[in-house]
Amino acid sequence: MNVKRMFCAAIACGLALIFTACTTTSVESPLRFDPVVKRGVLANGLQYALRENALPANRLELRLVVRTGSLQETDDQQGLAHFVEHMAFNGTRRFRKQALVNMLETMGVRFGADLNAYTTFDRTVYKLQVPTDKPELLNKAMWILADWSRDLSFDAIEIDKERGVVIEEWRGRRGADQRMRDLQYPVLYHGSRYAERLPIGKKEILESFNHDQLKAYYRDWYRPDLMSVILVGDMPVDEMERLVKDNFSSMVSQGDSPERVDFDVPGHDETLFAVAVDVEATRSTFSIYHKLPPQPFKTQNDYRRRIMEGLYTQLLNGRLKEIEKTLNSPVLSAYAHKGRFNLSRDYFMLGAECREENIEEGMKLVLVEATRAARFGFTATEVRRQKEATLRNIRRAYEKRDTTPSAAYISRYVTSAVDGRPVVSVEDSLHMYERFVEGITREDVNKVGSPWLTTENRVVLVNAPDKASVSVPRSDALRDLIDKVGEQSLDEYEDIVLDSELVPEDLEAGTVKKSTRIASIGVTEWVLSNGVKVILKPTDFKKNDVLFSAFSPGGHSVVTDKEHVPALTASAITRESGLGAFNQISLRKKLAGRDASASPYIDELDEGLMGGAAIEDLEVMFQLIHLAFVNPRFDVDAFKIYKSRMDAALRNRPSEPGSAFSDMIARTLSRGHFRRRPWSRSMLEELRFEDSRSIYLDRFEDASDFTFVFVGDFKIAKMKALCTRYLASLPATYRNETWKDVGVRYPQKSVQKDMYKGKGEKSQVRMVYGGPFEWSAKNRFLVHSMCRVLSIRLRESLREDLSGTYGVYAYPRFTRVPESEYKILIGYTCAPSSASPLLKAALREIELLRFEDVDEGYITKVKAGALNEHELRLKENGFWLNSLRAAYINGEDPAKIPAIAPYLRDVTPESIRLTAATYFGDNNLSVFMLYPKDAQKKK
Repeated sequence: MNVKRMFCAAIACGLALIFTACTTTSVESPLRFDPVVKRGVLANGLQYALRENALPANRLELRLVVRTGSLQETDDQQGLAHFVEHMAFNGTRRFRKQALVNMLETMGVRFGADLNAYTTFDRTVYKLQVPTDKPELLNKAMWILADWSRDLSFDAIEIDKERGVVIEEWRGRRGADQRMRDLQYPVLYHGSRYAERLPIGKKEILESFNHDQLKAYYRDWYRPDLMSVILVGDMPVDEMERLVKDNFSSMVSQGDSPERVDFDVPGHDETLFAVAVDVEATRSTFSIYHKLPPQPFKTQNDYRRRIMEGLYTQLLNGRLKEIEKTLNSPVLSAYAHKGRFNLSRDYFMLGAECREENIEEGMKLVLVEATRAARFGFTATEVRRQKEATLRNIRRAYEKRDTTPSAAYISRYVTSAVDGRPVVSVEDSLHMYERFVEGITREDVNKVGSPWLTTENRVVLVNAPDKASVSVPRSDALRDLIDKVGEQSLDEYEDIVLDSELVPEDLEAGTVKKSTRIASIGVTEWVLSNGVKVILKPTDFKKNDVLFSAFSPGGHSVVTDKEHVPALTASAITRESGLGAFNQISLRKKLAGRDASASPYIDELDEGLMGGAAIEDLEVMFQLIHLAFVNPRFDVDAFKIYKSRMDAALRNRPSEPGSAFSDMIARTLSRGHFRRRPWSRSMLEELRFEDSRSIYLDRFEDASDFTFVFVGDFKIAKMKALCTRYLASLPATYRNETWKDVGVRYPQKSVQKDMYKGKGEKSQVRMVYGGPFEWSAKNRFLVHSMCRVLSIRLRESLREDLSGTYGVYAYPRFTRVPESEYKILIGYTCAPSSASPLLKAALREIELLRFEDVDEGYITKVKAGALNEHELRLKENGFWLNSLRAAYINGEDPAKIPAIAPYLRDVTPESIRLTAATYFGDNNLSVFMLYPKDAQKKK
């Protein structure tokens, strides 16, 4: 036996011992924290958790978790926990004012994506992702975490400037949903501090708090015994531990510290109701919360209970899905969920969106199914199917363990740092699933849910549009409904399963007529015997994961205007109908536990499919692709259900200001083109089942001009067998067709339109530049780079200097066909009184870009950010799928996909100025401004 084999044998033996220990211990044995994680506590009480993980390569995820949030605020500090988080980006001991953000951006760290933070009721979490191959940046990143923990500067000018930013964040959340939540949270969190301490705080306090109150919160609660530092990434844990100790060991609490209290949500015997309506609400929903005692998660028996809870809720959700798919059902979507309510309680929730005229009937149906499950349990076939699916899912997770990104791990460690529960490794999880699932009986599962449907600690929330045609149920009617369902006589559920194969065995396989290799990017091209083109890129980025996209020119551009709406909805109707002999419900049962999808679409210029699969389900994915071509299903009832759901979705759309605003923009930018009409209820009259069916069949009757792109963890030999069997056997008529130009063009002159709608004190501003575009990769990269410079400048001006908005964006879109065009979209949300001044400030920044060379510092930031992002994306299946698809659609050389260095060299202060001068013109700007309705009266 050679050394390599001896090493592998030793590893296998070691794992076997570990797994044997896991499977032979008592169910009362404690759960062990993932042994790969190195944990510790410094002398000052600060905790740390460290894990080495190679994906993404040369990157480290850093989190500072502070176990404090809005619950720790005093009455006059409401909103200040969140405000402290904001101040972390406005100056520390080692980084004055904006120096922290500037330094990180210069190193390629993106504000928002790689550098961010958030505050909740019980935690404040700071986030960084930095390269590990730049020691100077790594050290500075640790300095930043250390400064956040104890050395915020709280510059008086910066505090007062940040007031406006935080208030704009508060404003941006305002709308119908938030207004209804404001009414319902005091009921949901009945009698608790949670009802009084929303993390965003109170606007009046944010406007007027004394600086000392902010500093007092920081001094009281930012202390080592309430902190955890979590590092996960591509470096040894011993080095991580050294960094933590070097930067945090000297930290001490500042004076006398108040005791941190985990606040409870008191119980209540009676059912509480909160019915909220709003004139801008677009949906009618209900949620029934059952607040439960917290379940422990310490032993293997607790893990077994959690598995059973998962089985129960998944089975119940399967039945609720069937309600959605029933003709004339009042329920549009329904779900059940079991989870943590807060640190002191769990919850079980039933929820649904209903037709607005039928909220009570919808609630009744959902309660009936939950009661049926609690009373009779689930059938043997249901439980067996779900157990098999559950085991498949955990085995897939185990197979992907070596290609799990660091961010996925670190989010679990953050939660554990707050609630103290162990994070179980996927290896231990797999072996507990394999140990327990087989032994879990139908009777075990059926006992799980009955205790959840309690009458005490129950809260019922109802949300609906505030309009005369909607009869919103009263609390007493809902109470009677719930009581009657509990007394109702019910029949047991019958599990109807269609036991047949997806695709018959007697397919006549084709061949590969031509094979080409693009060695530089590891891509293989095939032309099959029926003309289908196949592009394959095997990767090792993510284990057991394959993605695909297929496309063919034509789309709904080839149909008449009369057929436009049937063409728009054709693929959705077949998705609602199922495939082959299987309707959607029976197909879901057939595919239970299978990780395989293939979803057809018909866009304006092409039709195709998109989906993916795990390795063991690749053949299932190919069968679904094959069925989408040769045996799509068109069900009249499914068509009626789809039309009815569309009607419900569109009924209140005009009442929501944001939707109405978006529709106005779409109409204007398309110059009112017939085929760019925003969806409305009147358009539903143009839906025709037979037209949709014939259009779909026409679009997919000829596979000869389809291109399939596959990216992921597969072997070429296996793909060849599947492609020749399932793709080369697709029908081919060899009709030579392409898309048609339907004539949609960007406005030829500048436009400004204002809309006055809604009752919230909030405005939205959207700016769009557009016109013809000289198509090339270089030009696209330059426009992207110019927009990134502009985004930084707008953030500095509109947010940091003027305190006028929480966030502002600027990004481009390009189209190659039918004509090469570009759009640059710029937008922000603000106070109505700030809309015009901020627009002037934005236009001034654009003018400066057009006529002056930017500082070299912006060029450095944009280049570093683009390079950092590109390095990460080159290791993502999704990036390669989209890039290969775009290259073949646009006739570009796919071998150039990895290139970035030539384009980076082109980014200079002069090129950014020339690019801005080219694409930001005097006559190609459309400006749209949304004001609240009352603002029109004030003008």
